[in-house]
Amino acid sequence: MASNNTASYKLYFLNALVAEIASGANCIPLQRLSAKMVAGAWYPVVFFRLSFGKSDSLFDVVISVKERFGLSDNATEKEIVEAIESLDREDRLAKKVRSLLKYVPFRLVRPVYEKRLQEERGRRGKAIPDQEINGLIMSYMADGRLPAFYRLIGDNAVVDDDWASFIRDNASLIYGWLDSKLISFIQKKNPSVPAIPMKLHMPIKRDLSSARRYWEDAISGCRLKEVYSGAPLASASFDRWGQLSIDHFIPWSFVMHDEPWNLVPMFRNANSSKGARLPDLSKFFVPFCEQQLEAYVFTRNEGKHDKILESYLAIDDEMTNYDLSDRSKKSFGRSLRKAIVPLYQIALNQGYPLWDNSCTYEIISL
Repeated sequence: MASNNTASYKLYFLNALVAEIASGANCIPLQRLSAKMVAGAWYPVVFFRLSFGKSDSLFDVVISVKERFGLSDNATEKEIVEAIESLDREDRLAKKVRSLLKYVPFRLVRPVYEKRLQEERGRRGKAIPDQEINGLIMSYMADGRLPAFYRLIGDNAVVDDDWASFIRDNASLIYGWLDSKLISFIQKKNPSVPAIPMKLHMPIKRDLSSARRYWEDAISGCRLKEVYSGAPLASASFDRWGQLSIDHFIPWSFVMHDEPWNLVPMFRNANSSKGARLPDLSKFFVPFCEQQLEAYVFTRNEGKHDKILESYLAIDDEMTNYDLSDRSKKSFGRSLRKAIVPLYQIALNQGYPLWDNSCTYEIISL
């Protein structure tokens, strides 16, 4: 059923159906399944900005729902489903959501009835027009021979009792299998994007406590300035623009890691403004690079934060030999650029917007 996925519909419909069955339902409204398809695709589309391909209308439906209701990027499944179910049946967006089910409930179970379709094709002596396939599968469902695990009755998907028990007993395995299919499908549509397996669902909470301690020590020892404003990372600035915050230079929702060479200290108010946006490399790469090296050299010389320092060796195996000389700055800059720029360009191509920091800070006069 989940093979030959040229679009995402079958996988998200099946995932929604399994979720409803696992929660105890046997008779499930198709309207609810279409709403849960949108909710299931929400994080890949909205939060992680992944593509489903040009011909996949589920992507467009998700964006339309977000724009209509003004839902946040990290909206919950409940919020998304309730918003869709609040639409009047004749609403244009409601019809757009229902259109997701024009073929998928029939085509998902087509493999069960493929032999009978071949027999029908043999009787006719010619191919069956595509518009007739749904009706034939509907009739096969009704006559009870070779039953699929659900039937379409009115506006509902009605699940066989034995199948429902099987699905509930094995839901975790089925979810894992479906995720593997989704990973394969989405990776093909986004071949250069990292960490696809981590971008199917709501992201887990991340812990930057060790990175924060690293930067606090570096700030106290080096008197660093914030990369984006040039303001000293000191008490007066924190009072003015918010306390210390650890920013992902390339947004976390794209890279999905907390490697220290992509982290930078900044003021909390500005970090809230930056969000999942890209800084201007032409303005900020050089000060970012210099700050990274200065913090690294200081911390290494202090003999602290060995685990964090070890992470830098992944991008430059000469790190332990660097100092603050021009030669070290150039060598480290080349290595960091090789790590940052390809990710930056892919994120830009994927639709991550640039951050305009000009309105974030008051005029700095120091």
